[in-house]
Amino acid sequence: MSVYVEMKSLGKHFMVYGVGRILGKLAAFFLIPIYTSYLTTEAYGTLELLELTTYVVGMFVAAGIGQAVMRFYYETNISFQRRQIVSTSLISVWIISICATVILILNASHFSMMIFQGVENTTLFKLIFISMMISIVNEIPLSFVRAQQKSFLFTMLSLLQLIIALGLNIFFLVILGWGVQGIILSGILSQGGIGCFVLIYTLKYCGIHFSWDWFKKMLLYGLPFIPAGLGYFVLNFTDRFFLQRFVSLSDVGIYSLGYKFGMILSPMITEPFLSIFQPKMFELADGEGAQAFVSSVMTYLVFLEVFAGLGIAVLIQDVIHIMSDRAFWSAGGVVPLILLSYVFVAGNAVLQVGILIRKKTKWIGYMVAGAAAMNVILNYFLIPWYGYWGAAYATVISTFFLLIICYFLSNRIFPVSYEWKRLIKIILLATAIYWTAGQIHLGCSYLSMGVKIVLVMMFPFLLYLCRFYNHAETNKLREVLLRFHGRIPGWR
Repeated sequence: MSVYVEMKSLGKHFMVYGVGRILGKLAAFFLIPIYTSYLTTEAYGTLELLELTTYVVGMFVAAGIGQAVMRFYYETNISFQRRQIVSTSLISVWIISICATVILILNASHFSMMIFQGVENTTLFKLIFISMMISIVNEIPLSFVRAQQKSFLFTMLSLLQLIIALGLNIFFLVILGWGVQGIILSGILSQGGIGCFVLIYTLKYCGIHFSWDWFKKMLLYGLPFIPAGLGYFVLNFTDRFFLQRFVSLSDVGIYSLGYKFGMILSPMITEPFLSIFQPKMFELADGEGAQAFVSSVMTYLVFLEVFAGLGIAVLIQDVIHIMSDRAFWSAGGVVPLILLSYVFVAGNAVLQVGILIRKKTKWIGYMVAGAAAMNVILNYFLIPWYGYWGAAYATVISTFFLLIICYFLSNRIFPVSYEWKRLIKIILLATAIYWTAGQIHLGCSYLSMGVKIVLVMMFPFLLYLCRFYNHAETNKLREVLLRFHGRIPGWR
């Protein structure tokens, strides 16, 4: 296997996934001024807790089957068996999710009482459970599209869903004034419309088949993802519940807005990257040079994550002042810490590859459980003293702990020699630029943003001065520059 060829293929699909995600996030950004203008901090906090509740419940309903589809799809080259795997998972998830949703809707008032100490949000829980069901059943057809490595189709579907949701959000929230209920309803309609199309597409290719053998294999593979997913939930989201109990629902809303800016690295870079990296890695798992491929991927992913995260971190205070109501301005302070934690999460996604390839998924559950326990303890002690700053500190510490544990466990069964010198150069230079940007105070948000953007854009060029790029990368960069800009003096 040629590492260069596979990296080129990975990069092509990543660009398609990435462009779609970035355009989607730009569309979603238009909603931030609307949300912060038409929702109070308390209402924003309510929406966050509703979504987090269904996140937890959805993990148990899906039973990890969605993750199993990708792994077993590449375990066979027989077309009929691949169709059977997708169809079996689709039928299973439909039956389980519909039954579970009916039960959840009948008990919506109990969830409202448990989370909000009152039944006034019962209707919102019923709607959010329906939205959850649609999201779960859509996961299988979308996983099938990813397994086919049809990045353009996947991106167009995701982008279309975001555009529909954007329009419906504006209609329900601004024109009709339906508040949180309107936001949930727009999600139901946008996901439902795309879900109908992708379901028809999947059934056309796969038909309707059910295999108990494949179902049992996928269930055994996927079940460890439930405690792992629960652990990830604890790592990333339980701080909202601690904030509600120890501080206030308003603090939940402020912190949630900051967290949304911080986690932007996930849809912009990590998710499009994983959309193609996971199927590509399963395809190349036992090939020659697989470890070298993973090592190169880690370096490039960290470069992209840190470069994008650096830009967000240095601009966030100015952006929040421009885009949101004054009540939300303090949210910008925690964004750099959340960005750092999502860089750790992205690195962890690469480190896990050995565990996934060798089907040791129970290890993921163990290590995430340990990091989650640490996060709960830190939240319990830090939030009463430091509020949402304590929540941010707890997230960074526990995600870094998870990264370290994952490295040692995964490298035991799938050894990879990572490019540590290059990774350290990325981190040290980004830290220096972030500190320098923090010293810039020009009194005008737009002027400050302009200067900081120039500073951030110097990052890849300063890496060149630090001898970061290898010979092949330097030659490729020269080739690209010459192709688009003609002959560059001194670069012959």
